[in-house]
Amino acid sequence: MNLVNTFLLLCLAGLITGCTQTTPTPQITINNPAQSSFAIDIANTPETRKTGLMFVEKLTTNKGMYFIFDQPKTRNFWMKNTLIPLDIIFANNNTIISIQENVPPCQADPCPTYPSTAPANQVLEINAGLSQKLNIKPGQTWTLSKP
Repeated sequence: MNLVNTFLLLCLAGLITGCTQTTPTPQITINNPAQSSFAIDIANTPETRKTGLMFVEKLTTNKGMYFIFDQPKTRNFWMKNTLIPLDIIFANNNTIISIQENVPPCQADPCPTYPSTAPANQVLEINAGLSQKLNIKPGQTWTLSKP
C-alpha cells in the first residue's frame, strides 16, 4: 500500500470513529422532588450571553440555556428575537432565588425586561411552564455536571 492510500485509509478511519463518538453534554439537576435534569448549552462569554436563545424555534423538554456570570447582581433578561416562551430561573451559587414564569417572546422594540428579585450569578432558561409542572421553586438547589 502506498503512502497516499495509507493516509486516506487513516483519514477514513478517523471519520468513522469520530462519527460514533459523542461528546457528553453538561447537565443541571435541580434538587426538587422530581430531581429534574436538563441538558444545557452554556453561555459564559459576553457574546453567548447576548445571543442566548435568540432565533431558536424549538427547545426540547429536557434542554435549557445556562448563563454564568462572574459576580452576583440583579439580572435583567429580555426576550428580544426569542421565538419561544420561556421560564427564566435565577440562582446565586446554585440556589434558586426567583423565577420569571411563562415569559413571552418579543420581536418588536421595546421589549420588556424580566429581573431577578435578588443578586444572581446564574440563570437557567427552560421551556415556559416547566417550572410549575416540575414544582421548581426558590430555595431549591441545583447541581451542575460537566463532561
